[in-house]
Amino acid sequence: MNYQLLIKAANTPGISVVGSAPYVEPSLDLAKANIKLVLDLAKGLNLHADFHLDYNIVPGQNTLIGH
Repeated sequence: MNYQLLIKAANTPGISVVGSAPYVEPSLDLAKANIKLVLDLAKGLNLHADFHLDYNIVPGQNTLIGH
């Protein structure tokens, strides 16, 4: 449901960027899937992509910058 809302918002006239905070996903696999979905959406609509990848809410867990 959230992704459908993101698609709708990304298609709004005047929007130039789409982004996400993948670290809030409940697993690493879902966080990586989040990144792919947003990148695919951005590419498909010719938008910039913006992510919060430089930190994690789980102490000691690596960030997703390298992904």
